[in-house]
Amino acid sequence: MRGRRGAQLLDAAVVVAGGVALSLLVALAGLPSPALFGGLIAGLVRALAGRTGARVPEAGSTAGQAVIGVAMGALVDLDTLRAVGADWLPVLLTTVATLVLSLVAGAAFRLHRGISPVTGAFAMIAGGASGIVVMARDLGADERMVAVLQYLRVLLIVLLMPVAATAVYGATAGSGAAPSAAGPGWPAGLAFTVGCSVVGVVAGRLVRLPVAALLGPLVAAAVADLTGLSRGA
Repeated sequence: MRGRRGAQLLDAAVVVAGGVALSLLVALAGLPSPALFGGLIAGLVRALAGRTGARVPEAGSTAGQAVIGVAMGALVDLDTLRAVGADWLPVLLTTVATLVLSLVAGAAFRLHRGISPVTGAFAMIAGGASGIVVMARDLGADERMVAVLQYLRVLLIVLLMPVAATAVYGATAGSGAAPSAAGPGWPAGLAFTVGCSVVGVVAGRLVRLPVAALLGPLVAAAVADLTGLSRGA
């Protein structure tokens, strides 16, 4: 048993090290989201090349979902909500239309043998690939199928959007606003992440929130950000 656990830890360490190395290579190549795609490639190589199955431990999966939730919740701010509220009708119509098209595509995809309705819906839903994938397993979808199709779509968008932005909308490299470096620093950010994760997961499970490990921290981070408790973290 001890030897088997040691082999599992070594396997996980190799995958993590490979993900870090690939992330650095992706960053050097100038591609966006290097950590996301570096880890994705490392996990994909392990899944295809490994002779035995491998899964992220439950605690690691919960922690990953919580961090994703905090990252999404921290993006909510009052200025964005005011802008959305000022043009709520176009935003609502676009959101509903996108959802309907995604569900229709998912319904068509489920005609393929072995694809359940819920897997088809999650695989074809547009936007929020990270959140969709982590919710898929908890809601009964085939998370592997959902992950492959969601990130294939993300990869295609990452490759094609710069072309569309420059050719159609006249965008130029470096014309976007630079991210602000002001803030309390990474220790405060780490404390904010851990605090919102713990509070969100515990509260989400107490109120029986669906996918509590993701949505609980998301709500906690959004509340902390909107009320000023985060203090810029």
